[in-house]
Amino acid sequence: MKTMQIRAEEGRSDRPDASEPRPAGANQTTAVINDVLRQIIREELAALQFPQRNALEEDQLLTASQAAKLLHVSERWLYKYASKLPYAVRLSETVVRFSRNKIQAEIRRKLKMHG
Repeated sequence: MKTMQIRAEEGRSDRPDASEPRPAGANQTTAVINDVLRQIIREELAALQFPQRNALEEDQLLTASQAAKLLHVSERWLYKYASKLPYAVRLSETVVRFSRNKIQAEIRRKLKMHG
């Protein structure tokens, strides 16, 4: 505590001054910390823009018929490309369902790309 009082009386602080040399690697460390903070801020802003629904409403698996109506495509098209679609959920060899949340996210992503 006395050190801080002495530094305060001398007009100095514990914080490194820009004129003082930084240890090797400090710029890299600062850059990494800045990147991590930016990512955290992005995630927090995204959570504010698109609040999560409660756990009961979180997602719904749609039949091909329901998903086809939502996407304005045929059921046949959905089944044909199911292995390539990020929102297709294969429950067994013959049963495929489609995630409503992932479909809506894909639609938002496509609209942002073209909008």
